[in-house]
This record gives sequence, C-alpha cells and structure tokens, in this order.
Amino acid sequence: MHPSKPSTPILLPLLTCLALGGAATWGCGPDTCAQGYGLAADGTCMLLDQGQDDCGDSAGCPPDTGSPCPTDSGSPSSTDSGSPSSRDSDEPGDTGSGDDPWNQEGYWEDPTDLEPIFDLDAIPEGTPHWELRMNVSTGGWASDPGYTTIGYGFSSLDLFNRGDALILMGQVDFSMIYLDKSALEPDGKGGVQPISRGGSPGGGDTGGKEKPTWVYAVTTPDLENFGGHAWEVLETDTRWLIDTAIESLSDGGMRLIYYAMTGIEDISEVEPSQVEGDHYIYSAYRDGETFVQWPDPLYWDEGLVDPTICEFQGQHYFFSTKDTWITAATSTDGDTFVFDKALEWYGNQVPYCLEYEDELWVVAQVGGGFGAPAYKRLQDDGTLSELHMLYENDEMMGGACTSPVMTVFNDRYVLFCAVWVE
Repeated sequence: MHPSKPSTPILLPLLTCLALGGAATWGCGPDTCAQGYGLAADGTCMLLDQGQDDCGDSAGCPPDTGSPCPTDSGSPSSTDSGSPSSRDSDEPGDTGSGDDPWNQEGYWEDPTDLEPIFDLDAIPEGTPHWELRMNVSTGGWASDPGYTTIGYGFSSLDLFNRGDALILMGQVDFSMIYLDKSALEPDGKGGVQPISRGGSPGGGDTGGKEKPTWVYAVTTPDLENFGGHAWEVLETDTRWLIDTAIESLSDGGMRLIYYAMTGIEDISEVEPSQVEGDHYIYSAYRDGETFVQWPDPLYWDEGLVDPTICEFQGQHYFFSTKDTWITAATSTDGDTFVFDKALEWYGNQVPYCLEYEDELWVVAQVGGGFGAPAYKRLQDDGTLSELHMLYENDEMMGGACTSPVMTVFNDRYVLFCAVWVE
C-alpha cells in the first residue's frame, strides 16, 4: 500500500491524548504525543477520532518508541510544531552558526575529508571499483566526446547546483579507498580482491571517516578543482543513511533526504534495495557544518531507494527507485507527500530530477546502467512524456552510466556518471 496524505490537526477541532496503562483515560502529560495524536498502551502514537477534547501542544512521540508515529492510515504523521523548512533563521542562507563555512574561499575545492577518492594512481590493478566520470560539453549534454575520471569509490549520485559550485552527494566505498593493498588475494578472474571488506577493510584503516550517520560530497567551483566533504547528521538513531539527495529550500536553507536503513550492522553485507519491509525516507536540515534530522519521515513505501526531490512551479516532486521501476509522489508544501501514480515510470531506475528551460526533466539509468541514460519531461497534464535517450552513442562515458546526474554550469552542459569498472 502506498502512503496517503495524513490528516492534519487543524482539521480535527476536538482532540485529546490517550494515557498509558489500564483503561482508556483522556488527558495530557509531558510524555504525550503531539496534538492530534494519542499515546496507545503499546507506546506507539495513533491518530485520534473527532469528538475528543483538545490537548494543546505537547512534546511529540516518546523517545523510546523507536519508530515514527503511525496513523490509522499508515501515513507519516503531521504535527502542529511548524514546517521543518522553517527551522532555520529568518535570514535566507543563514545557517544559525555565525559565518557560513560554505561561503569561505577555497571551501569547495578542499579535498581534505575525502582525499583518497582523488588518488587514481592508488587503485590496485585488476581490482573492481566505482569510477566517478564527468563529461563537459558546449552544445548539449554529451555533445562533445570524451570524459574525465574525477575519482573512484564514489557512487549513488545526486547533484545540486549552487551557482558558485556543484555539490555531488554519493556513497563512499570505504573498503576500496582505504584498502590495505598488502591484503589482496586472487579473485579467480585474473585480478585481485580485498581479503576482507568489513568495517576495517583488508585489515587497513578507514581514516575515521566511515560513520553510519555521516553523508559525503564531492564538490567543485570550476569543474577543474575538486573537493571532498563529510558532514554529520545529528538527532538520528539510524544505522546507515543511504542514497543521499540534496535540495535548496525557499527560505534559503538546505536539506538532505535519504533512506534511513536500520537493523544492519555491516553495510558491505547487504544490498539496500533488498532489505525487506517499508523503507523510510527522512529529511535533515542544514545547520553550519552539520545537518539535523527532522523527527518525522518525509515518505515511506516498501523497498524505496535512490530518492531525489525537486521543486517546480510551486509543486514539490519526489522520485525513487522501487524494484525495477520509478515511483513518485507530490506535495504542495514540500513536507507531506502523496503517491502520484501518473508519474510512475516503468523499465528504468535511479532517477534524478532537474529544471531545465522552464521544464521539469527526470533522467534515469537504463537497465543496470549500461549505455546512455534516458529522460522524460513533465507535461501539462501532470504525466511524464515519452522516453528519450540523452545521447545516441552508447560508447560515451566508457559505455556505461549509472545514477546519471546533470546540470548547466558556467554555460556548459555537465554530466556525471558512476561507472563500475571490472
């Protein structure tokens, strides 16, 4: 079942809270749920019926419930605590922490956090790995031949164009970039592989950067110099933050969205898309050099991965991979998303959305990422157009392009792909 739009407290004129334990009694206390939600005997939150007394504002779900507040419709709950996009200061772009480090000279080309990504000479010969490739063209995406390999061990891309810099979010293969090259063994195919791909890969050191609640970005101010950044996400008990996307907000703030994967200790032993059950997509809002997770999930459904989000003409669009197709949801406020079947796209995966020439484009990889990416455009009737290939030469980008992302930057058409190299 797809999530549906939740009821909001302003639509329930008479509300109250259900106290814990024994027979049902009505009243409010410091550990009760937010207005419009009652605390059930099992410690979870439930949407109250009409005709009950108003509780007023209260603290939100008890911290020990360990899960988002479900409602009787299976939808993310809404509270009267204010829109999450209004958590930043009144000044657009103000992070609430003094001088903005993102505006400091040289920030976007500082590689310190992820320096090994850019050391292409360190890739052991014959070792399978991800490569981050870039094509820069002048007459349209991939209109000029060739590509540049920016780094390795970086995949599952999302892209944000700040105007003065590009921010590429992605997953870092720490078992590759911090590989102990003395701890290799034959892979049976004429190459080599790490003996161990666990938290301390190959017996080596991960540089202290592999942390479950950190997110990672490759950045550039000019398409020639590249930086690497690791940002911590606070107030999350999630074990791993997967497939991070980034977007700007109308008030000048920034937020991340990601699949919050729980119950997995070793990320190298699991394929996130295969984790059973609902996948909760959460958001986190920027505060200086960190992000703070919003308590309620943005959206959820079974098996969601690869989320991306765009605002276009006052409407917010969410796309995500689900199994072998792309599913979608829309929102008028950017906080409460409703499944939109008209925007589903079958046959492709790993979407990325962007605004281009006053249109909303959705680009996606084809099959397992071999050959050219495909794209569709949003039409006036709220559906997606027929499929178009981004370029005709399947040998571009080395013959493959997974998680394609693209933009126009400094009057040039820029395409990034993650490519698996055997």
